[in-house]
Amino acid sequence: MIARVRSYLSTQHLFAAEHSTYLAADYEAAHRGAQPQISLTHRAYVMGAELESGAPTSATRRSRRSPARRSRLAAH
Repeated sequence: MIARVRSYLSTQHLFAAEHSTYLAADYEAAHRGAQPQISLTHRAYVMGAELESGAPTSATRRSRRSPARRSRLAAH
């Protein structure tokens, strides 16, 4: 017997957004009081959190497309 679990991409996007938020907060705490400077690492964490937080809307819209529409889009 094989158990099947449906994985929702929206949930994974939300987890990634939350995880990136924690990484950004940890980075900020570790560098509190330091000389202000542009950090690509911190910027990547924040941008990841922002982008991933909006991604579930897009993922939900894509999953609701009809099979016929999906095949037409894939053909392009």
